[in-house]
Amino acid sequence: PSFRVANEQEIELVRRQVMEELFEERYEAQDGPFLQFVAQYGSDRGDEKLHEMILQLYDFSRSQPEPEAWLEKQPEMFNVPEGTPVKELLWYKKEIQTDIFRVLEKAENGVQNLLRRVALCGADELSPALEADAAQLAVLRDAADRGWEELAAAIRIVKYQRQPAAKNVDKAFREFISAQRKNEIKDRVAYLKETYFSESAQQLIKDLRECRPAAAALCGLAQAFGERFEKTKRKKRIVDFSDLEHFALRLLQDDAVARALRGRYREVMVDEYQDSNVAQFKLLQTLSGTAEGSGTYVCVVGDDDQSIYRFRGAEVQNILTFRKKFPGTKIIKLVR
Repeated sequence: PSFRVANEQEIELVRRQVMEELFEERYEAQDGPFLQFVAQYGSDRGDEKLHEMILQLYDFSRSQPEPEAWLEKQPEMFNVPEGTPVKELLWYKKEIQTDIFRVLEKAENGVQNLLRRVALCGADELSPALEADAAQLAVLRDAADRGWEELAAAIRIVKYQRQPAAKNVDKAFREFISAQRKNEIKDRVAYLKETYFSESAQQLIKDLRECRPAAAALCGLAQAFGERFEKTKRKKRIVDFSDLEHFALRLLQDDAVARALRGRYREVMVDEYQDSNVAQFKLLQTLSGTAEGSGTYVCVVGDDDQSIYRFRGAEVQNILTFRKKFPGTKIIKLVR
């Protein structure tokens, strides 16, 4: 081929060079929005922090099937009319609400599992606190069904019943239940409170509106970096792993090419599916042809509770909505 896959060190050097050239050009042009962005988020000790912000956004955009289009529309998500309810935000509808219900479901499953363990071990003295947890989670679930504001009010007054001394229960078992109660219930509720309900709805909307100029500047810089980066790679005749994914997606947009490739594969298997991104899902869906009922078998392995790479573009919805996207799915749970 007339190109080669560059190693990580070479790609990193090219990225840094392109970023420095971009900043030099903007400084020389005295670009107003750029200078304001630097003043707001930069540092007296250099622009490295800003470089990292832009690179992180650029890398995240590459997790999308159409990175440039994705970057183009992001600033408008901050153009929120005053008084907009949080539950009407696109972020809430597409991601936040789903995450809230997922976390609450995990907590509910956790408390029920602990209640079963307590019952099996005859440690009835530990049940009241867990039953109180279950009742409190039911209240939070009901509030979540009604909306963000209702859940915000409910989650801010959460209190936990103290686990009794239960001296007749084995000490190691008491400590185990206490630790699991924290991991399965308290930590999950704390995550929701700190992540989504640290401010009032009015303040959240105000913050979003004020972030729009900075978001537009950041997305514009990520787009400009991407264009320069692609030109530089073409000039050097090199590609990176992300390029391979997007080249494949472009090829598969040609129906003839897609059909020819689908005929080669009867089964497609994916491990660690909870860490797949939107572009990779599109690649899987197009390559397998399952969306068109081609008969190709798709097998994925994953655990949505281990999805920890959202900052890299991993999309937990890929696994949560797998059954809907691939009708006829059979789920096998590997549990003890």
